Amino acid sequence: MILMSTHSFSAAQNQPRVLIVDGDSETNQQLGTILAGIGEIYYSTGGQELLPLIREKTPDVMLLNAGMLNTGGFDLCASLRKDEACSGIPIILVLDGPDTDSETRSLKAGAVDVITKPLNPLMVQARVKAYLCPKSRNDACEGRMINIYRALSAIHEAIWILIRIIPAGLQDHRRVWRHAACMGRRS
Repeated sequence: MILMSTHSFSAAQNQPRVLIVDGDSETNQQLGTILAGIGEIYYSTGGQELLPLIREKTPDVMLLNAGMLNTGGFDLCASLRKDEACSGIPIILVLDGPDTDSETRSLKAGAVDVITKPLNPLMVQARVKAYLCPKSRNDACEGRMINIYRALSAIHEAIWILIRIIPAGLQDHRRVWRHAACMGRRS
């Protein structure tokens, strides 16, 4: 297995992670070049180390060559879909060329999309970004939900303080009115 990150982004930057699974180093290099700047790029040739790598790196998108020699990409995609650690990761299968049967087989195996060779850089970027977009929206939404929760907690605390203060204030208010009423009768 080959594992290599082409970019040195820190985890604190929360960069998307893309895993390219292909036995062909030329295709790996080509896809890595096309996707440069999108986030962290990892490579694997598949095999037994693939599942531990997925669990360790938790990629946001995976590109998988459908024509892998050792294990067919279609079968590998189907088995990854059954694994709990991989079931939520969008898998895009890379096909050797436009073929309706292969595209259908890819979707039946659990792929969310397909990319065909020869690789069109704009199409590859657009498809990968399309599956990264929901993740970034979810991350942003989670951040907003945390801020809303904090604001509601502060409002809740302020209401409890007011509930404790108001009854004491009403008591003082009643005393003032009684005093004023007494003073009014004396005059």
